[in-house]
Amino acid sequence: MSGERLGQALLDLDTNDKKFDKSVDRAEKKATGLGRTFDLTAAKAVKMGAQLAAAAAVGVAALGALVRVSINQADAMSKAAQRAGVTTEALSRLAWAGELSDVNMSTLSGSMVKLTKTMSDVASGADKGAAALFRALDVSVTDAAGKLRSADQVMIDLADRFSRMEEGADKTALAIKVFGKSGAEMIPLLNNGRQGLADMAAESDRLGKTISTEFGQRAEVFNDTLTRIWAAGAGLVNKIAEALLPQLQEFADMLADPQFVENAQSLAQGVVAAFGLIVTAVDDSVGALKTMRSWLEWAATHDPFGNALPQAAIDRRNAILA
Repeated sequence: MSGERLGQALLDLDTNDKKFDKSVDRAEKKATGLGRTFDLTAAKAVKMGAQLAAAAAVGVAALGALVRVSINQADAMSKAAQRAGVTTEALSRLAWAGELSDVNMSTLSGSMVKLTKTMSDVASGADKGAAALFRALDVSVTDAAGKLRSADQVMIDLADRFSRMEEGADKTALAIKVFGKSGAEMIPLLNNGRQGLADMAAESDRLGKTISTEFGQRAEVFNDTLTRIWAAGAGLVNKIAEALLPQLQEFADMLADPQFVENAQSLAQGVVAAFGLIVTAVDDSVGALKTMRSWLEWAATHDPFGNALPQAAIDRRNAILA
């Protein structure tokens, strides 16, 4: 078909044809439906994006909190290890064994400090009773060179002995003698024996629970830095307070001055009096308005001589005014 015939055919098309109209309507509805679907899909995408962003923000905040907890734990572990005279790695491994044995960190740390002191007293000969006790257990507090051994290594030897002892008063008394008043709480940990402690130490390494000496030292430095930052902020506030104190004292003295109090009371009384005058003026104005309204209502129903007007005359006046 030529272009002219095609154009003529299109011009001659009967657009009133019902089938044609229905086809057009269906096309419009489909287009509208697609548009709405697109709008809904876009809205859902925006909502989902906002939810993902919110979830990411919460996740970042939670991660930050966990990192802060980890740093604090490393700091505390490093300091506790220094007090006990052992490495941070050794104490954190024992801490994991203690966690599995229901021995908290405070008990473990205090017991290690007590054990270190007992070992020192035995090595120096200051505690004969403890020295006899360690000999009976066949546990040496010094190495071949006569140097004091690490407390965590001595604890492993003690655990090997304790794990083979029968439970009872003698075992509890022995634990208290070696580890101090918290010795009884240490028994579940000691009962794991040498192999048990070795297995839990390996598990600590595998799970990432072991804290390195370097991490502990860096955590200490970081927390010390934060402490200095807070101290600097507090120092700045102190300087500002020191600078403002003279003006604040001057203002306080003014408020405490009897003359100022008297003047303030006079001012308050003046304000109250002025407010009373305003209220009185308003009441007078309202009364005058009410009186004027009453007079106007009377004048509308009486002639200039004070005679009441007939109702017909009143109606005619109202009609004229309307």
